Amino acid sequence: MDLKQALNVHPGEVVTFLGSGSKTSVIWRLLHQLVSNGEKVVLTTTTYILEPKGVPVLITIDPEPGDVVRTLLTSTVLVLAAKREECTEALPADPNLTGPFKLLGVPPQVLNDLARRLPGVTWLVEADKVKKEKLAMPIKNGVIVPPTTNRLVLVADIEAVGQALDADTVYQPELAAQLLNVAPGTRITSELVAKLLGYTALGLSRTLKGVEIVALLAQYSTHAYPEAERLARLLMDNAPIKAVCLVSLSSAEPVLGVWQ
Repeated sequence: MDLKQALNVHPGEVVTFLGSGSKTSVIWRLLHQLVSNGEKVVLTTTTYILEPKGVPVLITIDPEPGDVVRTLLTSTVLVLAAKREECTEALPADPNLTGPFKLLGVPPQVLNDLARRLPGVTWLVEADKVKKEKLAMPIKNGVIVPPTTNRLVLVADIEAVGQALDADTVYQPELAAQLLNVAPGTRITSELVAKLLGYTALGLSRTLKGVEIVALLAQYSTHAYPEAERLARLLMDNAPIKAVCLVSLSSAEPVLGVWQ
């Protein structure tokens, strides 16, 4: 099973990603798979992303469907942003990035209109600012999810299990500790990960009618993490999550398991 099948992504959908710093890697893996299948894909953000290299970029505060169509006539992929800014934060040494630049996102209402008027295009949307932590509580960090989202992917690094609930592992650790009713520095368990993602899933399912929520557990090891199946069952038992998939970011065939 490939990543598209594991996430059940269909052409023309708006697929929004939230969560850990691994989501950018997941998005790029999925994007390259869709493009290799000949599908038309737009990568965009409602917050900001680092500018990639070697991909057509359209920068406009008021994009028209024709602008997108003209680019997709000669390329199967497009990165859409409202503005380019110089990035003042330290950037990873990544040959796929174009210099010290970040791309600011398009307003959700603009994305909604474009998606409605271009039904054959698949939209991949990065919708929060988490860049490096293994766990995040997206509903608390200024997340901007397009209302037209068909599929919401909550990303978490499963390797956070067993680590301390602190700033090295969790985005906004004080808020996470307060929500989970534990002390900062507490050892993270599968139960705490399930509760954190479940809280996010429940909150967003109330505001995004008809959205299908999938949890993606990321890891770098090529062998399935021992806690994966137990965590998947916890997520599906206690949250409005349709499926859980386990993905190895270092494997040519990334999908290690799917639970539905």
